Amino acid sequence: MPRRGEHKGDFPTSSSRLPAQRRVGVRKVVALDGNGEMAPVALDPTAFECETLAAELADEWVELAAAAGLHAGTNRQ
Repeated sequence: MPRRGEHKGDFPTSSSRLPAQRRVGVRKVVALDGNGEMAPVALDPTAFECETLAAELADEWVELAAAAGLHAGTNRQ
Protein backbone atom coordinates (compact mmCIF):
# COMPACT_ATOMS: atom_id res chain seq x y z
CA MET A 1 0.00 0.00 0.00
CA PRO A 2 1.51 3.34 -0.98
CA ARG A 3 2.17 5.94 1.64
CA ARG A 4 0.65 9.36 1.62
CA GLY A 5 1.99 11.33 -1.33
CA GLU A 6 3.13 8.25 -3.25
CA HIS A 7 1.19 7.54 -6.42
CA LYS A 8 2.05 4.25 -8.05
CA GLY A 9 -0.86 3.90 -10.48
CA ASP A 10 -0.54 4.96 -14.09
CA PHE A 11 -3.56 7.10 -14.69
CA PRO A 12 -4.61 7.81 -18.27
CA THR A 13 -3.99 11.29 -19.54
CA SER A 14 -6.83 13.30 -20.98
CA SER A 15 -5.45 12.85 -24.51
CA SER A 16 -5.63 9.04 -24.27
CA ARG A 17 -9.34 9.01 -23.42
CA LEU A 18 -11.95 8.36 -26.03
CA PRO A 19 -13.60 11.48 -27.43
CA ALA A 20 -16.89 12.30 -25.76
CA GLN A 21 -19.97 11.81 -27.86
CA ARG A 22 -22.11 14.89 -28.33
CA ARG A 23 -25.65 14.06 -27.27
CA VAL A 24 -26.75 17.63 -26.77
CA GLY A 25 -29.28 18.84 -29.28
CA VAL A 26 -32.78 20.20 -29.51
CA ARG A 27 -35.52 17.73 -28.60
CA LYS A 28 -39.01 18.20 -30.00
CA VAL A 29 -42.34 17.19 -28.52
CA VAL A 30 -45.49 17.39 -30.63
CA ALA A 31 -48.64 17.78 -28.54
CA LEU A 32 -52.19 19.06 -28.77
CA ASP A 33 -52.72 22.74 -27.97
CA GLY A 34 -55.90 24.37 -26.61
CA ASN A 35 -57.51 24.41 -30.09
CA GLY A 36 -56.97 20.69 -30.62
CA GLU A 37 -54.20 21.25 -33.19
CA MET A 38 -50.78 19.63 -33.08
CA ALA A 39 -48.16 22.08 -31.81
CA PRO A 40 -44.40 21.40 -31.72
CA VAL A 41 -42.56 22.28 -28.50
CA ALA A 42 -38.74 22.47 -28.58
CA LEU A 43 -36.52 21.58 -25.62
CA ASP A 44 -33.01 23.06 -25.93
CA PRO A 45 -30.49 21.63 -23.40
CA THR A 46 -27.74 24.01 -24.54
CA ALA A 47 -29.47 26.85 -22.69
CA PHE A 48 -28.43 25.26 -19.36
CA GLU A 49 -25.11 25.19 -17.52
CA CYS A 50 -24.86 21.38 -17.44
CA GLU A 51 -25.83 20.44 -21.00
CA THR A 52 -25.37 16.70 -20.51
CA LEU A 53 -27.72 16.51 -17.54
CA ALA A 54 -30.25 18.76 -19.28
CA ALA A 55 -30.10 16.50 -22.37
CA GLU A 56 -30.76 13.39 -20.25
CA LEU A 57 -33.70 15.08 -18.54
CA ALA A 58 -35.04 16.28 -21.92
CA ASP A 59 -34.92 12.68 -23.22
CA GLU A 60 -36.90 11.51 -20.20
CA TRP A 61 -39.41 14.35 -20.62
CA VAL A 62 -39.99 13.51 -24.30
CA GLU A 63 -40.75 9.89 -23.35
CA LEU A 64 -43.03 10.94 -20.48
CA ALA A 65 -44.91 13.49 -22.60
CA ALA A 66 -45.49 10.92 -25.34
CA ALA A 67 -46.64 8.20 -22.92
CA ALA A 68 -48.93 10.43 -20.87
CA GLY A 69 -50.32 12.42 -23.81
CA LEU A 70 -49.52 15.76 -22.20
CA HIS A 71 -50.87 18.92 -23.83
CA ALA A 72 -48.67 21.62 -25.37
CA GLY A 73 -49.19 24.02 -22.45
CA THR A 74 -47.79 21.48 -20.01
CA ASN A 75 -44.80 20.87 -22.26
CA ARG A 76 -44.03 24.57 -22.56
CA GLN A 77 -43.86 25.01 -18.79
